[in-house]
Amino acid sequence: MPGISTQGFPLGVIGDHLAPGGAASKFEPQRQSNWLISIAGVAGENNIRLALEAAALPSVAVEEIPLNFLNTTRWVAGRAIYDTIPLVVKDMVDVGVASAIKDWHEQVYNPETHKIGLAKNYKKVADLVLFGPDGELQRTWSLLGCWPVSVNYGQLDMNSSDKVLIETVLRYDRARALGF
Repeated sequence: MPGISTQGFPLGVIGDHLAPGGAASKFEPQRQSNWLISIAGVAGENNIRLALEAAALPSVAVEEIPLNFLNTTRWVAGRAIYDTIPLVVKDMVDVGVASAIKDWHEQVYNPETHKIGLAKNYKKVADLVLFGPDGELQRTWSLLGCWPVSVNYGQLDMNSSDKVLIETVLRYDRARALGF
């Protein structure tokens, strides 16, 4: 059987580089389950961190500005817009996960007084931290100006034994990537 290189494939492109083992091993995949979020200034931050279920990584898009001239169009970059991040946590009976999220969200909007809070009180810095499978810090996304846009306290179903999940959507002004 002819070698890979004679069939048009350069050596190493067939997957031999994926977690081969040994001292020179590279291309270890990042696991989706090795992460934490830390939200500075939110009471119950540790409770939230210990109840994590799911989240998304930051996503940014840059608007396009068309420059029209005669029969042509050129494009330049406009504003950067960051997408919101869904955060899902497990509702715990014996720790204040729901109350920590409720208190933070009420700094944004208070349903008793119908007042919107001041940004200086509800905007926080949240660090989304990814670890390698060996527990070593791999990278951090620092979400600046982070606050909860919405909160969904979960669903109830008499026919289910599933855990109750609290879903909140986080808005942030910008994300700073560290450790890349």
